[in-house]
Amino acid sequence: MRIGVMATGAVGGYFGARLQQAGHEVVFIARGAHLDALRKDGLKIASPVGDLHLKKVTATDDPRTIGPVDIVLFAVKLWDTEKAGEQTKPLIGPDTAVITLQNGVDSVARLDPLLGTAHVVGGLTYIGSRIAGPGAIQHIGLADIRCGERDGKPSKRLLAFADAAKQAGFDFAISDNIELDLPWDLRQFPAPLRSRHNVCRTGFAKSRLRSGGCSGLGPNDGHDRVVHFDSEVRYRLVCGPRRFRGQRCVPLRWLPKFVRD
Repeated sequence: MRIGVMATGAVGGYFGARLQQAGHEVVFIARGAHLDALRKDGLKIASPVGDLHLKKVTATDDPRTIGPVDIVLFAVKLWDTEKAGEQTKPLIGPDTAVITLQNGVDSVARLDPLLGTAHVVGGLTYIGSRIAGPGAIQHIGLADIRCGERDGKPSKRLLAFADAAKQAGFDFAISDNIELDLPWDLRQFPAPLRSRHNVCRTGFAKSRLRSGGCSGLGPNDGHDRVVHFDSEVRYRLVCGPRRFRGQRCVPLRWLPKFVRD
């Protein structure tokens, strides 16, 4: 398959690297020092399931030089959705699927007007990973993708990608009701998780929290606050402290507001 990674961060970079390792043609979209490192030294993955160094990758900051692909892994931060969506347009062919792998519940709705409902495929990913440095990604654990067409049927393009994922060694499932799965999963896990850490100003490493009870989310002086969670779970994920010091934090309003609505 021909696959475009928009963009080559901790999520897209990991899945894209495994797909190229399996023999698929992957184009990595990146920028800045990350792009320079990809062009010079390739892409390095440190992972408990096996390290990987792709010494040669196709990397660009201009999707217009790529042309249509079969699959786009759309894995940008939610605040970059519209800008990245515009940049994705040259990657779209007649049957291209743009699989969203984002934190926000409304990523599909935001991409539909830009790319068309025939191309945007709602998706979820469960992965612990981070950018360790330019051209380097650290995979901590998990590597699952679940996505689905709007009619709930396993389309030829998703079945083909399921085969590619199997070859690449990560879990992939086709949902028969992604419009239900997407908001449900993001409300039940990332919403309380992000809220808890924004309020407490803590990282994700070795985190112990009470989640699953979104009823405690609500506005307080213009800010969302967590009141309580009602079932205890554990989760381990590494997140740099800079995310909790006002730099590129996921705005709290993008997750809990959908629970309140």
